[in-house]
Amino acid sequence: MRTLALAILTLGLACASSFAQTPKDSWENLKKLQPGHKIKVMDMSLRFWDGRLVSVSDEAITIRELRKQREITVERGKVFRVTNLERSRRGRNALIGLLIGGAIGAPLGAAKASDVPATLGAAIMFGLLGGVGTGLGALVPSHPALYRAGRGVGDGGATLQSPQHPR
Repeated sequence: MRTLALAILTLGLACASSFAQTPKDSWENLKKLQPGHKIKVMDMSLRFWDGRLVSVSDEAITIRELRKQREITVERGKVFRVTNLERSRRGRNALIGLLIGGAIGAPLGAAKASDVPATLGAAIMFGLLGGVGTGLGALVPSHPALYRAGRGVGDGGATLQSPQHPR
């Protein structure tokens, strides 16, 4: 029972750490990119364009679309998210999934092994749950966001103010 509680705690801590990332909301991140960098731009109406960066100013971002080879300019207030397509995190995510699955599977296999030696049971469960974790980790979105607009809808990234209600 203690092993199961430890496995659940390990999984909970691993999940909680993934939510602790800071949002990428600075337009300055985009200004650090070199022209030609491969990115994806999504606007507030959730249309997106894959392309290579042409330029970034305080007012807009311009990319050369990969499919149609035309330049697209999106005003800063209409940009919802910009994603870096040159860096993939699939390998890292798969490794994290392997470690989490294995960390849960090995103690469970060692504790539940009745007909086989505990080390063999641990190795089998490490392989099974580690494999599942690897597959799930590889499915997690793999391209890091360079910029995300604020939570306001269509307002250029400004957050919405709620009216004050007297009590």
